[in-house]
Amino acid sequence: MTDTETPPQAAEDPSKPAKHPRRAAGASFPSMPLGEAVTLIKKIASYGNTHTDAAVASFLGHSTSNSGPFRSKVAALRDYGLLTGRAGELTVTELALELVHPGLDADPAASLRAAFMNCKLFATVLDALPKDTNLGTAGLANTAMHNHGVASQSKDAFAASFVKGGVLAGLIEEVDAEHVKILADGATASDSGANDHSDPEDVVHEGTGRQQSTPRPPAVDAATAVVSHAWPIDGGFVRFTIESSKTLPASAYGVIGTVIEAGDKLAEMLAAPATTTGDTTDSE
Repeated sequence: MTDTETPPQAAEDPSKPAKHPRRAAGASFPSMPLGEAVTLIKKIASYGNTHTDAAVASFLGHSTSNSGPFRSKVAALRDYGLLTGRAGELTVTELALELVHPGLDADPAASLRAAFMNCKLFATVLDALPKDTNLGTAGLANTAMHNHGVASQSKDAFAASFVKGGVLAGLIEEVDAEHVKILADGATASDSGANDHSDPEDVVHEGTGRQQSTPRPPAVDAATAVVSHAWPIDGGFVRFTIESSKTLPASAYGVIGTVIEAGDKLAEMLAAPATTTGDTTDSE
């Protein structure tokens, strides 16, 4: 009986960078918020309804239709049901035209809700989350990862796009910078009591199970919160709120999306300085 020898393994070359395992892709979703998608589809539709891939790329400021950023934008517009087409030809959908060129009987808010719900993952998560309950956005991101297949490295991007789009569509109310409320079926942000002057609501904070009162900012009398967004900054918050007893025109929503994007940049500029507990270096 003879022993079977195991051939020696080749030593790794230390001069070559170590190989890292590939990350799982996870469930797909539009990282582009709904407001930005509306802005882009308005730009595309301004040139007509049907175009080649190359033409759409040029409308959106890309030199080629083969670039990753352009494909990502097209994928997001498809997810929202605003763009369709294959084999080199893209067409603005009827839903998109309702937002871009609303008729006298148009309902822009309903069209925005339809666009948001066209994203299957957004619709699934929205349906699964408890309604009329204050939810932490960090917990929402983790739930999307655990229960809906969102990759761990993408969970925060998912939560940001989900919340921004839901707020714009009137399906989600932003309670404060870290908490949101999924509105009950049939309710919208305009009739959710966002401008109620009652006692502060109880908020459950992740990881503690304790409840803490979080007051809401005062609202304008005889008006409803159509859009409400808040960003934490060093020493306070930046808030963007539109309160009106009238339905906003469809043309306003593209501008609202732009304002929210600008608010993101402003909040980043005014954010509290990061604190460090020791020297850290990037491994990449």
